[in-house]
Amino acid sequence: MTISPPDLRINPDTEETALLDFRRRRNRRRLVARILVPLLVLAVVAAGTYLVGFSSVLAVKSVRIAGEKELTSTEIAQVAAVPVGAPMARTDVAAIRQRVAGMKEVESASISRKWPNTVAITVKERTPLFAVADGTSVLLVDRFGVGFRTVSSAGKLPKAAVPADNRAVLVSVGIVVSALPASLQHKVERIRATTKDSITLELTDGDTVFWGSDEQSDLKAQVLVPLLKQKGTRYDVSAPGNPAIR
Repeated sequence: MTISPPDLRINPDTEETALLDFRRRRNRRRLVARILVPLLVLAVVAAGTYLVGFSSVLAVKSVRIAGEKELTSTEIAQVAAVPVGAPMARTDVAAIRQRVAGMKEVESASISRKWPNTVAITVKERTPLFAVADGTSVLLVDRFGVGFRTVSSAGKLPKAAVPADNRAVLVSVGIVVSALPASLQHKVERIRATTKDSITLELTDGDTVFWGSDEQSDLKAQVLVPLLKQKGTRYDVSAPGNPAIR
């Protein structure tokens, strides 16, 4: 008995139908992917936006302050007015910096977000360089000529006999005192100036130095150091290239 092998020929109609079904399923998957992927991305973005910008998960929970010396952290925090509980991302750090930098005692301020929940404030307070009489008290002035604190005594700071409201003269005096080395700053007892071009230093030993304007102050300070070692009571460095002693 002879057994015939099975007929392995593929029906062209069946093959074409299967191919069409495959293509339909593939196109359906692609269509679903085109719809779902953007929706998923949109959902992720919306969730992220809510988490960062609106939820309490990333809200301000603490304020960290550094750099304070004469000021207290409480004083700085009150002026900063950081909105605790507000979302970190929507906290206006520029406005906070402007408020803190506006304090008279503050020379500069920086504000930063420390994720997830902290706003950090770092201040640099003004350093008194000289003092100006202000009624029965004295006004401390920094190197920029900014008067920032009234106290009862100038201590060891040089005292400037200039109007407390004459900003131009205060700025010039600040430039001059800043140029002096520490060894000379301690020897200056009083600074007199009716204008910013007539600055005179009165030293603790009774000698005087006519400085003139604040121009070339660094050079004038360099010239004055060896000049004071020469005998005299009145020194003139207003023209540093041609100093004089009397």
